[in-house]
Amino acid sequence: MAITLLRAGPGAGKTTALVQRAAQAIDQQGIPCRQVLFVVHDSLAARRVRIALDAALGRPLPIMVVTYEGLALRILEESRGYGQRALLDPVAERLAVAEAIAWTHGSARRLRERETKAPSDDLLRNSSQFRDDIADFIAELKRCKLDTTTFRHHIIPGLPQQDELLDIADIYEAYQKRLESSEMFDYRGVIWLALLALQGEAALVESLRSRWPLILADDLQDATALELELLTALLSEQSELVGAYEPAQCIYRFRGAVQNPVTLLEALAVGHEVRCQTVSSSIHNSDTTVSQVATVAERFARVAELDSASVTTVEGEVELQIHRTLQDELLAVGDEIIASLEVGQSPTGIAVIARGHREVAAAEQSLLARRIPVAGSQPRLGRWAASELLQDILTVHQYMQDRQRLIELAVLHHRRVQANAAAARIVTFGAAPAGRSVAIAQCIHQADRKGKFVLDEGIGNIVGADDSDFAWLREALTEADADNVVELLRRTVQQAGFARRMSPSDADRVMVACLALLEKLQEADGALRRVADRGLSPADTHAAVQMLPEPEATEDGVAILTAHDARGRHFEQVFVIAVNEDIFPAPPVISRLLNRNTIGQLRQRVAEHLGPDTQSLTFAGFGEQPNEALAEEQRIFYLCLTRATRRLVISCHLEQDGSQAAPSEFFLELVPDTVRHQIALAATQAEARLACPLAGDAPAASDHTCTYALMRSAL
Repeated sequence: MAITLLRAGPGAGKTTALVQRAAQAIDQQGIPCRQVLFVVHDSLAARRVRIALDAALGRPLPIMVVTYEGLALRILEESRGYGQRALLDPVAERLAVAEAIAWTHGSARRLRERETKAPSDDLLRNSSQFRDDIADFIAELKRCKLDTTTFRHHIIPGLPQQDELLDIADIYEAYQKRLESSEMFDYRGVIWLALLALQGEAALVESLRSRWPLILADDLQDATALELELLTALLSEQSELVGAYEPAQCIYRFRGAVQNPVTLLEALAVGHEVRCQTVSSSIHNSDTTVSQVATVAERFARVAELDSASVTTVEGEVELQIHRTLQDELLAVGDEIIASLEVGQSPTGIAVIARGHREVAAAEQSLLARRIPVAGSQPRLGRWAASELLQDILTVHQYMQDRQRLIELAVLHHRRVQANAAAARIVTFGAAPAGRSVAIAQCIHQADRKGKFVLDEGIGNIVGADDSDFAWLREALTEADADNVVELLRRTVQQAGFARRMSPSDADRVMVACLALLEKLQEADGALRRVADRGLSPADTHAAVQMLPEPEATEDGVAILTAHDARGRHFEQVFVIAVNEDIFPAPPVISRLLNRNTIGQLRQRVAEHLGPDTQSLTFAGFGEQPNEALAEEQRIFYLCLTRATRRLVISCHLEQDGSQAAPSEFFLELVPDTVRHQIALAATQAEARLACPLAGDAPAASDHTCTYALMRSAL
């Protein structure tokens, strides 16, 4: 068994090297394409690898390109013990956790400490934040191969906060019992189950080991210990594993990524040498001089003490900008993108990257308002409008079913709402009121008082409904079977005239997105019926609509990405926006379930239980330590810096929602000490430009210029 790990910096072609190894095995060594396994982290990476393989081989071949979870599912399908089980839909998985919370009632004690303003135990146990925290906690337990018995009897005793930990153990047991009794398994535990299947079925192990003599794995720095264990379990004496990694680009430590896989692979593959090689070839022109992008990225890596290989990129220039507000920042980005498009730049070669979803949404809205093509905007907009429509219908349905109860909840929650007020604010499904739900509730309440349905601006702007639509909807919802909410939504969407006032293209887009959402809801409904003996309730459906994943990009345009989504992608121009305090780096995510002392002792106890071979597990999902969180953010920012091949613009702003904002420490680390004082003047000076002091840091970069534009936008 041979294990070869390829290490290289950003842009050096790690994925390309793996693709070339696959092509060599098929064309030169004669290995059948079906005996090559390529493992990646997500479906987007799988598509990119598939395209690269087809291009390298000159023809599409049935090479298996799969995620770790997909590989585990294939193993379980062939296993005697798990072959008849069904996979719990990821949305239904979180709803099943909510069911377990309701079954145990153990969460109320802890929740009373955190949510003292909540009006009832029902609302306490239905807290979506608490549900997600518990779901993540259970996923962390499964990632560390801790079953319910081990967690309760070997990990919890002697730890602080035993009441809270025992509550979690109760929920975990209730959730797991339901999974087992319904013969289902969950997405988060699928890799652990695959490993258990391999331990008990020698014939299956031999079959799998002989099936794939060549296994290729990309981005091993973001693989978890379980994923690495799954890879090594498939290796025989004649197998070869080739993986690519770069520790400085590890951005999923909070999900258990090992960062440096060499040590753990050596422990897992006892008796077999793990060889490390450096990839020096570039996916770009290797003769090109080192760019300013590389210079700035490597300078940041030195400051942040990142274990990074050299950055390879071409003709890069870097500019730092400071603006008054985020809106000014986005207007400046839009101006530069428009100028690039006017001179023939393809929009697919441009990316806007932000740390969080809020800034991504703001960037998308700003660019679309200026008619700049944005990749994937049509599917996302269609899904947004469709989800709003479904939630509108759910709001009306819930109001029809139990309007008095909802008004009572609203009174309890806000203390200032009168049940008979025309502008009654309805707390939809026990959650905080959203603006649209409030508008719909007001509309229906006024209509009831007048004896008819009336058009209200809050709902009419999206669904295009008129009085006849409301009348039909009222009749349909009054007669509807509340036990089958998904079918109710499907019937309403297909028969009501909500789309009549939309343009044909908008109506088609929304209806297509609605049907896609309904299909996903149908899957979640079926899974929940198996594991919880009931289908989706209105509250479940409302939560599920919000949890469903965004559609993938289907059209060309400027890419607007979160920092994590930018992994593995390169663009000619990259704009990294909103590099501000409390945005990038993001504040540490401290566990809402346990205090820091408990987390520390819990990590130590789990490490002792697992043994020395798995000491690299961080248990980060139970709450990040500040130093761990900062190191993670540094690697994420480094990844953003290295996405550009020609031009990189990094910007921040000085005002946020009318309050003062400050540049991030990451932004300041890119600015040499000799010019940092200029930033303090940026808010009052119209513009200050300086020659790049870093030009001399790159030996072959003397012909390139790099400008720091410390400016306040005139807008």
